[in-house]
Amino acid sequence: MNVLILTVVRSGSSRLLESIASHYGQEGIFEPTTPDYKREFDPSRDIVKIAIQTLSIEEHLELISKFDNVILLDRKDILAQSESYLNLWNVLGGRYDTKYISKSFSQEEINETMDKFYRWKKDLVDIKPY
Repeated sequence: MNVLILTVVRSGSSRLLESIASHYGQEGIFEPTTPDYKREFDPSRDIVKIAIQTLSIEEHLELISKFDNVILLDRKDILAQSESYLNLWNVLGGRYDTKYISKSFSQEEINETMDKFYRWKKDLVDIKPY
């Protein structure tokens, strides 16, 4: 089984990766295009999750063509998504699999983060027709 999960971060994609990989008895490959998790993978047989911001649209389209199964994943509530992202990096130190600890952020921090998410979401939409 091969699956590519192409995602805007903080959308539940890590849990989806774990679930699909577990169901098929395979290892899920977590963000192999992100510098901290960089590793090789085989599109013909692996279950892979990739964050939209780690590659160009052209690189994503090339990858999509190599997988039989592709899931594009996002989250509707951009405010909650942005706060979760800020929390991930400012409170949890990037440890995505750690228990969430609620913290408030300034409106400026939230607005700056939401701007990033608007760009990432646009990239996902631009890929969708392909």
